Amino acid sequence: MIGMAVLEIRKGGDPVLRRRCRPVRRISARVRQHLADMAETLYAARGVGLAASQVGLDERLVVLDVGEGLHKLINPEVVRTQGSSLGWEACLSFPGILGQVERAEQVWVRALDERGRLAWLEGSGILARALQHEIDHLDGVLFLDRARAVMTEEEYRALEEAAARAEGDEAAGAGGVPAGAPAGGGGGPPAPGLGLAFMGTPEFALPSLEAISGSAHRVLAVVTQPDRPRGRKGVPSPPPVKEWAQARGIRVLQPEDLEDAGFLGELRSLQPDVGVVVAYGRILPAAVLSLPRLGCINLHASLLPRYRGAAPIQWALINGERETGVTVAHLVRELDAGDIILQEPVAISPDDTAGSLGARLAKRGAELLVEALDLLAQGRAPRRPQDGSLASLAPSLGRSREEIRWDWPAARIDGLVRALAPSPGAFTTLGDRVLKVWKGRPLPGDGAEPGCGGPAPGTVTGVGPEGLVVAAGGGRYLVEELQLEGKRRMAAAEFLRGSPLRPGTVLGRSGEPRGD
Repeated sequence: MIGMAVLEIRKGGDPVLRRRCRPVRRISARVRQHLADMAETLYAARGVGLAASQVGLDERLVVLDVGEGLHKLINPEVVRTQGSSLGWEACLSFPGILGQVERAEQVWVRALDERGRLAWLEGSGILARALQHEIDHLDGVLFLDRARAVMTEEEYRALEEAAARAEGDEAAGAGGVPAGAPAGGGGGPPAPGLGLAFMGTPEFALPSLEAISGSAHRVLAVVTQPDRPRGRKGVPSPPPVKEWAQARGIRVLQPEDLEDAGFLGELRSLQPDVGVVVAYGRILPAAVLSLPRLGCINLHASLLPRYRGAAPIQWALINGERETGVTVAHLVRELDAGDIILQEPVAISPDDTAGSLGARLAKRGAELLVEALDLLAQGRAPRRPQDGSLASLAPSLGRSREEIRWDWPAARIDGLVRALAPSPGAFTTLGDRVLKVWKGRPLPGDGAEPGCGGPAPGTVTGVGPEGLVVAAGGGRYLVEELQLEGKRRMAAAEFLRGSPLRPGTVLGRSGEPRGD
C-alpha cells in the first residue's frame, strides 16, 4: 500500500511556478506516489485542485476534487472547449487573493490514468474551471496572468457587503461571478505580449509579420521553407519571409525535416508562447504543434470550414464565389479543422485575381491575427468548433488543373484564368504549342450551345480589336491578353496582328483526359 505525505505548497513568486512541466514518459511507482502525495496535500489544504508544479514537481500531473470524487490525471490536455464565462478564482499558491478570470464554460480533456489507460473527462461549471486552472499551472501560467480584476479576500468581502446592502442578496454574478462581485471585465494592466515562432514562406505572410512586429508581441524566430531554385538558371533563392527576417536581424530556421531533433531543440530553446502559421506550406507534426506553451494558431484565407487546404483563394475564384474571408484558428493534426478564434468575411469583386484578392486577404488577415494574439495573451481567445459537415476542400491545383477546359461554362473558365493570375497562368494549346491566357471575360448572351448545332468547345468563333472569341461549354469567352510559348506576354489584338488566327481554329487538346 502506498503511504501518503503532505507536501509543501509553493507560494507567490517561487520560480518553480513559472516552469513548464515535462510530460510523463513512463508511469512508474514514483509517479503514482507523487499522485498519492498530491491528493493528500490537496485535501489537507482544503482545495479543489493541485498541479505538480505547485508542490515543486516537474511532471505533468494534476489532482482535483470539486465534490464529485478525486481525479488523478497524467499528461492532461484540453482538446476542445465550448462557450465562455467570467468567474472569480482562488489558488493555493496565492492564499488570500481572488482573480476574475474568463474561462471556457465546457471542456473536454484527454489524459492518462494511473494504469496508463486513456481517460476522457468532460467538465462544465466549476469542474471546467478547475481543469483549465490546473492545466495552466503545468504550462507555467498563473490565474493572475489571466485575471481581469484582482483583489484580496478582505476587499472582496467589503465589496460583497456593500452590494448586499444596496441590492439585497440578488445574484450579480452571471457566468460564475460570486454574488456582489463586479461582473464587468476591467481593472488591471493589459496582458503582456507573447513571444512567438512565426512559420510562413511567401509574400502573403509578410503583412502578418509587419503587423505583429508593430504590436506588443515578439517574433522570436521565423521558420520558413529552404531556399529553392528559381528562374531559368535555377539559382537558389530565399523565400520572402527569410529576406524580411534577415533584414531585421531576426533568427531564421529552414528545416528540411520538421521532426529533426536539432531543429526541435532550437525551437524548444526559444520557449515560444505560441506558434503562428501563415502559408508555411507544410503540415506540422505533433512534435511541433505541442511545443509552444499555448499551442499553434493559423491564419487561413477562407471562411472555415469552407475551402480547407492549400489553395482556398484559387478555388473560391474558380467556383465563382462572391464572398470569402479570413479565419484565425487553432491548429490540430487534421487539416484546417481546429477550433475557430476569429474570422471575417471579405467580398470578391468580378475582376479580382488571386493576386488582388490575396493582397486584401493578407492585409485583413494580419489585423485579425494580431487581435487573436491579443486575446490569447489575455486568456480570452474563444474556441468555436467547426461544423465538419460544411467542410469543403481546396487542394493544390497542379499542372493538370491549370489547363483550360473549354467544355466548362465561360464564367468558370474566367474564374480559372483569374485564379491563376498573376502566376502561373491558365493555359490551353494552339497546335502543339502552349498558349497562356492571362486575361479575358465571359461575353454577355448565351451563344450557341455545343450539341445544338453550335461550335465545339474551344473553337475560335471570332477575332477582332478586342481579342479572340472562343466557344465554351456554356456561352463564349473573350481572350484579351495571352502569351504563346516562346513569346512575350501581349494583348490578344497585338498577337492577332503578328499571328493571323482564323475563326474555326480549335484551341486545346480535344479528347485527351485532363484534371478536374
